Amino acid sequence: MKTRSLILTAACILGAASITQAAVILRITEVMSNGDTADWFELTNFGDTTANLANYRIDDSSFAVASSLALNGITSISAGESVIFTEGTAGTPLVNVAAFKANWGLGAGVQVGGYGGSGVGLNAAGDGVTLFTDSAANGGTELPGAFGGLIRVSFGTATSGTSFNWTYDATGASTSSPTGQLTTSGTSWINGTTNMLGTPGIVPEPSVALLGALGVLGLLRRRRA
Repeated sequence: MKTRSLILTAACILGAASITQAAVILRITEVMSNGDTADWFELTNFGDTTANLANYRIDDSSFAVASSLALNGITSISAGESVIFTEGTAGTPLVNVAAFKANWGLGAGVQVGGYGGSGVGLNAAGDGVTLFTDSAANGGTELPGAFGGLIRVSFGTATSGTSFNWTYDATGASTSSPTGQLTTSGTSWINGTTNMLGTPGIVPEPSVALLGALGVLGLLRRRRA
């Protein structure tokens, strides 16, 4: 009877987690706007379903699909995965991915994509980032998010070499300021004379509900043993 009760409890916890999480929950979790070999932003999927990035586009603080640029090099983001998109120029949207990963100590499995063209740049004096599902010609729509119901983030004057980051709970609700905060710990390396600090590619911690369910399942295993 007690074993059956524990199983039902675990099922309820897992069920609650699935109810509180939408299929796909994309959030902008980090931005580098000054000091790197290229500006970049990090996108994380807090949902429980793979996100298909076909036709997704980026714009800066103008937040306008008409001036947005296509995202390249990454077609999907798995549940719980964080990926990076780096800025380039028209026709060559990607930086040297191998060098980028080496500088930040990223594993082979971390996805790095890019975007490039005129009109979109992450200004060190202050800027923003947002994403659209498609082009203006196809009725592009800005993605939903935690700030005013949209995914867009804004940030102020950058500190050379240090990224901004935004934090969220397991449901994608914001736990930080809409303008983010400077990264204070993470991977550090020297770019010329600039000390770089950021956490690109870091996957968020599991939700409290999921950890609780795993704990119950672990208890079941011990009881059976």
